[in-house]
Amino acid sequence: MESAEQLFQYLKNRAATGHLVIASSHDLTLLDEYVDKVLFIDQHQQIFFGSLKEFTADASLRDTYLKERDKRES
Repeated sequence: MESAEQLFQYLKNRAATGHLVIASSHDLTLLDEYVDKVLFIDQHQQIFFGSLKEFTADASLRDTYLKERDKRES
């Protein structure tokens, strides 16, 4: 298990015991496995808050995310 997965498993366990957990990640695959809700922020503005399924189903949001991610990775 990778360290990011270990961390997210630990956080998921904490959340299961009633703790509020907030984490940041650009890895949608990892988030899909471990989170209930996602918050997408762009240019200091909230763009989306909801389930990852809702986020990825919205082509406009998904495209915006991919463009921003590609900018940061290049």
